[in-house]
Amino acid sequence: MARDYERILLLARPSIGDVLLATPLLHALSARWPRAVVDVLIYSGHEQILEGNPDVDDVISVGKHPSLREYREQMRRMGRNYDLGMSVSTSDRALLYLLACARDRYSVVPADETSGGWRSAWKRWICRDTLPADPDMHTLEQNHRLGRLAGLAPGYAVVPPRCPDSDRTLSEALPAVWERERYAVLHLTPGHPFKRWHLDGWRSLAAWLQARGVAVVLTGSTGAEERTYLDAAAEALPAGVHSVAGRLRLGHLSALLERCVLYVGPDTVATHLAAAVGASTVAIFGPTNPLKWAPWPRGYAGPQQPFARIGTQRSGNVFLVQGPGECVPCQKQGCERHRWSRSDCLDQLEAKLVIAAAEQMLDDGPARGVRQASST
Repeated sequence: MARDYERILLLARPSIGDVLLATPLLHALSARWPRAVVDVLIYSGHEQILEGNPDVDDVISVGKHPSLREYREQMRRMGRNYDLGMSVSTSDRALLYLLACARDRYSVVPADETSGGWRSAWKRWICRDTLPADPDMHTLEQNHRLGRLAGLAPGYAVVPPRCPDSDRTLSEALPAVWERERYAVLHLTPGHPFKRWHLDGWRSLAAWLQARGVAVVLTGSTGAEERTYLDAAAEALPAGVHSVAGRLRLGHLSALLERCVLYVGPDTVATHLAAAVGASTVAIFGPTNPLKWAPWPRGYAGPQQPFARIGTQRSGNVFLVQGPGECVPCQKQGCERHRWSRSDCLDQLEAKLVIAAAEQMLDDGPARGVRQASST
């Protein structure tokens, strides 16, 4: 790719975890064209995940459900100001933004549209090159392959957010723990309830950690739904558990995770952050496909995918514990097919299996970049 670009726009996928997994692509863009301005278009409310990122010049946020008037106004403000536009999203809206704002365009497109599909053929026509989406390819690897179409060098290091006041903030939030005790971070609340593990399991895990002399710290967001759930969880968990839920920015959370001896959480952005900063991470998975969405271990660079589709398994500093069931991973929104649904695979996941993974990670430490065989 001999072209030089002065202004570059990257369109991220809808969830905040997707934005985090796009940071290696952002870094590759910045490294390839170091004098270029690199902007990112994301949904409002996700700005924190890019805080302190040295590869980003400006974060442009848009509402998830804008009116036609708001959409037109956003397009007018952005104008056709970018030499290069990339989209890791396959949505019509993302491609329209690229068409309106960038001269050279690259995008991921739905796989069925690469074999003669007509409904979105225009996505291929407006781009210099496209990459068919693969439901069994990890999101980070897919982003990397999109970058290769534009001549970018390989890159697998996820860039976590940073806050300059992290040490002071954490000292104030956790005066009895920060820099004084060995502590584990537990994140009970994923973005969607169908990804939750049961409270009995969290209670057993917290008690086991405390018995080993490890302090327990709970994290969570400021959302009303999460706070209600965590308030109920606090009554179920052993006494002495520390909570910083709703009190930290994501950049503070990165610093908290860097010093913990263990992190345990479900399929959520905090789990991806823990893996990215090198924490010993136990990821609890149920309906979600690990091939596509498993936390990317720090220092892992292939050539295999870090995790198989089925099985409890370890790769580097991440131990993925998968719930039981022949349907796992179903890749659906729980057994009732909606975000408030239960998931039998997570309800039936025994605490002893998560504790066994936690024990191995505590004993072995966060080995990085090594994939181990699956175990069921």
